[in-house]
Amino acid sequence: GKPSAGIADASYLAFISARSNREPMVYIGANDGMLHGFSASDGRERFAYVPTPVYRNLASLTSQDYQHVNFVDGQLATQDAQVGGEWRTYLVGGLAGGGQGVFGLDVTDPSAASEGSPGSIVKWEFTDRDDAYMGYLYSHPMVRKLENGEWVAIFSSGFNAEYDDGRRPGTGQPAMFVLKLSGPTGQNRAWQLGTDYWRVILPQGTAAAPNGLGGVTTFDIDGNGAANVAYAGDLTGRLWRVQLPG
Repeated sequence: GKPSAGIADASYLAFISARSNREPMVYIGANDGMLHGFSASDGRERFAYVPTPVYRNLASLTSQDYQHVNFVDGQLATQDAQVGGEWRTYLVGGLAGGGQGVFGLDVTDPSAASEGSPGSIVKWEFTDRDDAYMGYLYSHPMVRKLENGEWVAIFSSGFNAEYDDGRRPGTGQPAMFVLKLSGPTGQNRAWQLGTDYWRVILPQGTAAAPNGLGGVTTFDIDGNGAANVAYAGDLTGRLWRVQLPG
């Protein structure tokens, strides 16, 4: 609905005014293979989106001998953020057991998808095809501003990145990711490490005994609205503190 992030910025107040009558929405991931957007006013579906990692499994839903598999059953996060100098509302979600990946949607204008341009709201996907350290993310992604003013999505590599699907790190070590909300800028919209996203590999785990990383939380040390450090716990019982870029 109406933007309500409580950000002390004159341009954000203008954004609140411009979007004050925005249609309230409910976003739900489901094991039919889709993320659904429903109007909170009348319950009608405005759009549905199928993330690439689950697409190959859709045919199994029609099988007479269907055995349950997960699809879009991960956690979702929404946040107002300044992207490309403009205030927008982003939804970032993982797939949990449905696949090794995270997606970012621009849901600033919910009517955009239902009025003939559903692809316009899908801004990016980040999967183990982009970085082999990406596993199954069961925790909430976080959307935060860095000290340099860049708005980013922050999340862990999750679990079972070593699952042998043709893309595995081979080290057994987990990682933390920081992705620009603006998405990839490389040729063919490919993610570039160190330019579009950052990866911190944590030195605990082996190929024989793989580690995993749970949910991430951030902290603003100086209280200026920008995240400085991130914390996450792993499967060995360690709590890690990571200095964020920017």
